[in-house]
Amino acid sequence: MSVEDVRSVLQVGLPALFDCVPRERGDVRVNTPFLLPDGDVLSIFLVERNDTVVVSDYGTAFSWLKMQSYEARVSPQIRSHLSDITEALRLQLNGVHIEATVQQPAEIPSALIDVSSAVVRVAELRRLMYPDAVTPLERFDYEESATDKPQPNSVQSAD
Repeated sequence: MSVEDVRSVLQVGLPALFDCVPRERGDVRVNTPFLLPDGDVLSIFLVERNDTVVVSDYGTAFSWLKMQSYEARVSPQIRSHLSDITEALRLQLNGVHIEATVQQPAEIPSALIDVSSAVVRVAELRRLMYPDAVTPLERFDYEESATDKPQPNSVQSAD
């Protein structure tokens, strides 16, 4: 499947917020409008295998989650949640890759949304690991909203 084929399928099934980029490996990188909790753009990959198209995160969710921990392994509790997320969206967990296999090009948009949704959900599992942790993006939002409000006990001039 060429990049132009993927673009035409996405234009029909999804808004123009998805950007397709061909890669030397023969797969297609799709930059989505979804963000990871640290503000990075989520990319999903499409690769042809036999007569199907595999929609995969190439391990992005697992890698991001592991970067949030000092632990060498992901806890059994997190693995259980990961399994629940992929099962709920009818996705496969292939090693550390979250994947959907589609038979028809018209199925690519929904598979892309499902895999993206799973990755964002898995990334949010960090809140189970560190409930009080705040990402840089959340810290920025908090600091900005705090400066927008008048501070109590502050004296305002009557100009």
